[in-house]
Amino acid sequence: GFHHQINKISGGFIFLTLVYVVTYYFLQDSGSYLRPAERFCPLNTAEDGREAGTVEPCSRPDLFAFQVSSAIMQLFMAVMGLRSWHITKSAQ
Repeated sequence: GFHHQINKISGGFIFLTLVYVVTYYFLQDSGSYLRPAERFCPLNTAEDGREAGTVEPCSRPDLFAFQVSSAIMQLFMAVMGLRSWHITKSAQ
C-alpha cells in the first residue's frame, strides 16, 4: 500500500523538483537558443523604455524545466504501465 511506497514517492517528488530547479537555474539566459513561442513572452510597454507592443528576445526557463520534469514522469509512467500490463500481466 501507500505506507510501503512513501519513501519511493517522496524520492521521486524530490528528484523531479531537483531536475526542475537545476534545469531552471542553468537555462536563465537561454533566449538566444531556446526561444519560446511569442505568446509566452510579455509585450513591452512604454514604461520599459522600449518600443511599446514589441517582443524582445525573452527567456522562459520555467517552461522548459516544466517540460523536462513532466517528460521524465511521463516516461516513467509509460515504462511502469508497459511492465505491469504486458510483461508481468499483473495490472491491479
